[in-house]
Amino acid sequence: MITLTIEELAATQKAFGDLPPEMVKEATNIIQGEANYAAYQLKSKYPPGDLQQGVEIEELKKDTAYAGFRIKNTDYKAWWFEYGTAERWTKKRFVAFRGQMPTPRPHGPLVDTLQKARAQMWVLLRDLLVRTGLKVTG
Repeated sequence: MITLTIEELAATQKAFGDLPPEMVKEATNIIQGEANYAAYQLKSKYPPGDLQQGVEIEELKKDTAYAGFRIKNTDYKAWWFEYGTAERWTKKRFVAFRGQMPTPRPHGPLVDTLQKARAQMWVLLRDLLVRTGLKVTG
């Protein structure tokens, strides 16, 4: 059984740094699995082509008791797809309207997909902590 008492930030940080390696590995696998699933879901919501191919997962490394993954889209059109564009005109203004990309609600599929994946990740991490007997007090 692992017990963690939160009294000071430094002590808390040290306690997380002292977690058993197998627990850190399992948590990392959970986080990476959710990142992979979120990227897969995101690709399915983009139209075929560059937007789908631009979805990437980047591993963030800070220390031995940290697991982080960033999901991003490297295609230059991703921002437009997620947030829309303003009306576009040529220099002659009213002669050649180039249209606009509509804004899908307040944002596109990226935010919704990542929020759902993050919520699921926290549930799985909580279950890991409960399963390993971690008790938080204070």
